[in-house]
Amino acid sequence: MFFDKSADYLVALTHDRGAFAVSFDGDILENLADINGKNAGVFDNNGLRIGWNYSTKYHVFYTWQEGDGVVEKKFKCYK
Repeated sequence: MFFDKSADYLVALTHDRGAFAVSFDGDILENLADINGKNAGVFDNNGLRIGWNYSTKYHVFYTWQEGDGVVEKKFKCYK
């Protein structure tokens, strides 16, 4: 979970239901169902999956995907 101060919402990443932007009132502002722990990037040298990360500076999820390089996804609700 991340707090995106300038966006004024919480960001939650689940293993199987996607990423959520959540208001402080608990309202789900948006769901990015295709960003989750199951489809994250590539494997590191120890066989662990390199997952999605969230940048509060750029308000974007990012990961490394074999063949595509760095992949980024944003919530549309960010203003």
